[in-house]
Amino acid sequence: MPKPIARLPEEFVKLDKLVKTGSERLVKRATKACAKTLVDGTPVDTGVARAGWEAGLDGVVSDSARIPRYPKGSKAGGAGRGETLVRTETLAKIAQNVAPFDSRKNRFVTIQNQVDYIGLLNNGSSRQGPSNFVELAVQAATLSVVGQKVINNDLAGRLTDARARRGLT
Repeated sequence: MPKPIARLPEEFVKLDKLVKTGSERLVKRATKACAKTLVDGTPVDTGVARAGWEAGLDGVVSDSARIPRYPKGSKAGGAGRGETLVRTETLAKIAQNVAPFDSRKNRFVTIQNQVDYIGLLNNGSSRQGPSNFVELAVQAATLSVVGQKVINNDLAGRLTDARARRGLT
């Protein structure tokens, strides 16, 4: 049975919403994956560089004033309580700043670190981490979303169910 042409615009609106929701979820997932790899891959001495990672929408990042240091004696071999706390806070701050991403209002997500020596660390000045850890993080985040579906089976199933209820299948 042919589909009523009058109902096609409704279907396109629904499909548009599914694509929007799925693409926004994918952007947020890629950003969080990249941020986690960046934070975890940043060499640690005082914790300033690791805590300096920030994210924002459309190039606007506003948290650069707060860059904490680990409390003295808290690193305990590089994995102490202070380091864990700063890592958790940094990742939570990034997730919070990216959460409002809306593909109709925002064009891109920015992740940055304004610590003045982050470039030197990325170039391999520290024995505590690999050189080019920034590029490696972006590559890992990209690979983590390659092949991901913008409209997953659950969303596609809901669209199919809605179409069936309206007699459009």
